[in-house]
Amino acid sequence: MSDSWLAATWIAVIVVLGLVAATVVVSRARVAGARAAGSHLEQYRAVTEAATASQREVAAELARLTERVAAVESLLRSVG
Repeated sequence: MSDSWLAATWIAVIVVLGLVAATVVVSRARVAGARAAGSHLEQYRAVTEAATASQREVAAELARLTERVAAVESLLRSVG
């Protein structure tokens, strides 16, 4: 009877160690995935910041062009 308890104990220990190992592997995989997602998020932020800066430059140029067109229209009205 003690042999069967010993075998059951060893089986239980092996199962528990297997569960612990599986938990560690899954946890590390999740951490690696989160790090990768964080890296992608930083790249996305950099791209959006560059796009925003470009849009601001375009808006400023458009404002300058609008002023110049208004000046040309004013000149044409005064001539005509």
